[in-house]
Amino acid sequence: MKKVISGILAATLLGGVCYFVSCTKNETNGGQGPSQTLGTQAGKAIICAVPTGLTASNVTATSAVLSWSQVHKALAYNVTFKAVSETSGHNINHLINTSVTLSSLTPNTQYEFEVQSVCASNGFYNSESDYSSFYIFQTLAQ
Repeated sequence: MKKVISGILAATLLGGVCYFVSCTKNETNGGQGPSQTLGTQAGKAIICAVPTGLTASNVTATSAVLSWSQVHKALAYNVTFKAVSETSGHNINHLINTSVTLSSLTPNTQYEFEVQSVCASNGFYNSESDYSSFYIFQTLAQ
């Protein structure tokens, strides 16, 4: 008797529920007989909220502390910041705290930053929020 094991991992978001189906086993007639489902996982999908409460504090000519409110079920946060006059930003990913200190900033310059939350459910489904609205702050003159 030959054992044939095949597996499928599928995730479909229907009405806020993420379904996972995996592993069927077929042991009869060279794998042509009836299949038996070995396991199914189902769980609620976590939809990450967009971070709010963005602020910049302890702003000096060359540094600032960026912070935001904690998002329920968030495991990490991604931050993008740039001088308002720049076209591309700098990314800081997978922060586990709700604040980060920036240094080596240019004096007397307007900066903007945005934050995204990252969530997970049952170790299977990862989701990221949209980015927040930009928060603008200005470094001090030297």
